[in-house]
Parts: sequence; structure tokens; C-alpha cells
Amino acid sequence: MDGNVGHTSETLSLRPLSRIELDALVAIMPSWLHQRAWDIPEGADADLLWEYIDRQGLGGALGALAVANLMPACELSELAKARYFSNMLYCEQARNTCRKILATARKHDIPIVNFKGPVLAQQAYADPGIRAFADLDLCARSRADVFNLLDALGAKVDEDSDHEGIVRRMRAPGSVLATFDGWEIEIRYPTREATDPMLDLLYRYDYGSNPAEDDCFASPDPAWHLVLLVLHLSWYHYYSRFVWFLDLAALVSRFRNQMDFEWVLQESKRLHATNLIALASCFCRKNIDPSFPEFPPNSAAWNYRFLCLVTDPRTISSEKFSLHQRTRRGLLYILWLRAIRFFLLADPPPRYLPDCPPERWMIATIVIGGRSTGPVMRLAVGMVVSLLFRPLARLSAQIARMTGGES
Repeated sequence: MDGNVGHTSETLSLRPLSRIELDALVAIMPSWLHQRAWDIPEGADADLLWEYIDRQGLGGALGALAVANLMPACELSELAKARYFSNMLYCEQARNTCRKILATARKHDIPIVNFKGPVLAQQAYADPGIRAFADLDLCARSRADVFNLLDALGAKVDEDSDHEGIVRRMRAPGSVLATFDGWEIEIRYPTREATDPMLDLLYRYDYGSNPAEDDCFASPDPAWHLVLLVLHLSWYHYYSRFVWFLDLAALVSRFRNQMDFEWVLQESKRLHATNLIALASCFCRKNIDPSFPEFPPNSAAWNYRFLCLVTDPRTISSEKFSLHQRTRRGLLYILWLRAIRFFLLADPPPRYLPDCPPERWMIATIVIGGRSTGPVMRLAVGMVVSLLFRPLARLSAQIARMTGGES
């Protein structure tokens, strides 16, 4: 089963949306959250608009509006309804699979946590038709637990990143891909050190916090999930899909009174992600929900204006920073964006030192990928990171701002 996400041909092959079309696309999010009517603007290309809607993951939300008679009956509403009901089917199938996984994990006393995917569809939306997803994401406390769980399930192991090439080890350390019940499962486990802030957050997860009464998912605390979702949409995807912002707004809308936002802010500071969550918050407040909690940005940071660029709706709809390019030039661009994200995205420390988080994460990525633990190699990698990647990241941010993000 491949999940239920839209097609992946490059948006760059489509003409850019007009101002009214872009506004209509963005308006789907507050319309769904606040249950307001949505309409196709006069003069808009409905077929083109649907291409963008589905690519940006908002087909299910628009379908919910169509089912609730909050948009006019037309071909676009029928397409949206089809996506909505298709999402419902996939989500129910995923819930059944997650129920089997959780029952097996509990039977064998293997702590796990679900994140993103179907647990997010349940936790944030409470409506299985809104959110499409392609796979099931889990984290376990050790590599041994991962393989004990997969063995107990009788799941087929498709990839063990520890036994893959250097590129895969660098991209996904401590990751196992498996197939179970027709679903692709990605299970993370802690490596000897975290290579980015999202993995740092995962590796410290408190498995004792999972609600025991949940029979489908090992559901995470909503505040913890909020931080993880921000790190996922920024660190792994450069904010390139609107639905990831709707995830944040929907999750906060449902659990606002239960969330510890002071903890969210402090954890973001620890992970050097205060501007990542501040810009996500700014987008949500401006485009989805004015009551979304505000997190203060550090506008003096050298990468702040770059983050403002990538969180602009026009940039997001164009997918200029999407990590799902398919052309040769696009793949080289992705490789570069991944290589410099440690500095482009993280809050700049007062001084860049080998033990500061951005440099530490990048050094760990290269060292783990190269399977080299020696202090000499680590020192050499640190010098290359400091003398080459950091200044090139600053130059790339400046070029991106000057060119509007064109690669």
C-alpha cells in the first residue's frame, strides 16, 4: 500500500498561481478550521487550482467543506469529496495496522511511540478524511527493540540504514524500513548521537508518558508532537507544504488548554529552533488562526530573513525549496539544501564552536555516515564544517533572498 498522497510531478512545470488563486488556496485552511464557506474565485483556473490543492495536501480539507455544503457543487467539489473519502478509507486501514502493531508491542513489552501519519490524523483532526499520508512512523528506544518488534509482527525488513551506503546513513541514521499489512513502516531508534534537532527530540522521548487506554496508537503528548511537527516541516522539508501548517493549527485548536507552551518555547531554545517555531507560528496566526500562540522571533539572526522567505505563501506554493525535486538539477539542489540546513535553519549561537548544536549535528552526520569515530577524523570534519559549510550557508541565504529563492 502506497498511502494516499497526491502525485509528485514537479509543481514547477505548472504555471504559477495568480494572486486570487493563491489566496483561494490559502483560504482553504481557515475555512476548514473555522467551518466557513469557501468558493472558487471568479476567473480562477479550477483545474490548475486543484493540482495545487492536492499537491499541497489540502484536498481532504476541501472535501470536508464540500461534504458540509460549505462550497458550491461543481467538478472541483467532486474531486475534493473523492479525496476526502479516499483519505477516510486509507486512515481506517492504517488504524487497523497500528492497532496490531501496538498490541504486539505491548505483548512483548516493547515501548514505542507513533508520530505524524494516522496518529496525527486522529489527534489533530479527529476526522480521518482530512489528512493524507504515505507511511507509518514509529520510534523505539533501541535497535534491538526495533528488530524484536518486527520479528514478532512477521514484518518484512526492506532497508536497514546501518547496512546501507554512506549517503543513506547520513540521511537517515538509525532508521529501519519494513512492510507490514501492505504498509511501509519507518521505525527510528537512537544512534550514538543525534544528527539533527528532530532526532534529538525523538531520542529523549519519555515512553512512560503514552496513554495506556489508547488501543490504536502510542500517542505522544500534544505539546511534544507540536515541537516534532515544526522540526519535521522545517528541518526535513523547508516548510514546503501548506498542510503541515494546518497540522499545527488543528493540533493547537484541539489541545490548547492542555499544552504547556512554556515547555514548547524552552524545548525550542534547547534545540536551537526558536525561529523555526516563531515563523511557523507567524504563518498560522496570519493565514489560519489569529489565536494561535505567538512565539517571539529573533529578527537579528543572520538567517531570519531567509526563514521569512521560505515561509512566504508564494514561496511555499512554488515549491522552490521542496526536497522532492525529480530533475538532475533539482536533485543537486536538494543535496545542497540538505548539506547546509544545519546553519540555514538553526538559531545561530553567539559563537560557532565545535560543540555548539549546528556544528555538532553536522559533524555527527558526517562521522556516523562515514563510520569513523576517531578524534582526528572528527577534528578534521569539524574544520571543514567551520571553514567551508558555514560560510557557504550564509552566502546561499543571501543569494536566495536576492533571487527570491530561485535555484
